[in-house]
Amino acid sequence: MPPSYIRLRNSDGLTAQELFTRKHKELQKDAEDWMKRTAQFSIVVSTVIATGVFAAAVKLIPSGTNDEKNKPNYLDKTSFSVFALSDAFAFISSATATLAFLSILVSRYAEYDFHKSLPLKLISGLMLLFISIACMMVAFCSAFFIVYDDGSRLEGESVEVRGKRKLVEHIEKVTSVDSDVEQEVGGVWDEVEEGKGIGSC
Repeated sequence: MPPSYIRLRNSDGLTAQELFTRKHKELQKDAEDWMKRTAQFSIVVSTVIATGVFAAAVKLIPSGTNDEKNKPNYLDKTSFSVFALSDAFAFISSATATLAFLSILVSRYAEYDFHKSLPLKLISGLMLLFISIACMMVAFCSAFFIVYDDGSRLEGESVEVRGKRKLVEHIEKVTSVDSDVEQEVGGVWDEVEEGKGIGSC
C-alpha cells in the first residue's frame, strides 16, 4: 500500500488500519487465549524445574558431604564440576523463562503487541525452557555418574573403614576381658596358695 493511502477512508468511513482491526478481531482473541494457555502451562513446567534443580544444589548433593570439612565429597572431580555448572545453568534459565512467561500473562494484548513483543517473549521463554531441560538432563547424568561410579568407591572405602574400626574395638574389648580374667585368676591362685601355706602351718 502506498504511504499516501494510509489515512484514506473507504465508503464506510474506515481507514485501512481500522478495517484490518475489525476483520481480525476474532483472530486476535483466539491468539490471546492460545498465548495465555501456552504461558500458563510453560510457567508451571519452568517452576517445577527451578524447584527441582534448586533442591538438588542445596539439599540433595550427590555423594553427600564430608562431616569433618563440611564440604561435598569429590569437590575436585570433573563430574562434580559438570553437575554444579549444569545445575546452576538449569536454575538460571528456568527462572528467567518463568519471568518471560509471567510477562506474557500480564501483557495488555494490544494489537501492536502481537507484531513483535509477544512473539519475542514467547520464543525467548520457550528457548530458555528447552535450555533448562537440557541442563537438567546433564546434571542428572553427572549426578548418576558420581553416585554409581565415584560414590560406590566412597561407599566401599567407608565400609572398609567401618570394618577396621569394629575389628579394633573387638580386639580391645577381648584384650580388656582377658586382662580382667587374668587378674581374677591370679587373685584366686594367690588365695589358694595362701590357704595352702596356712594349712601347712
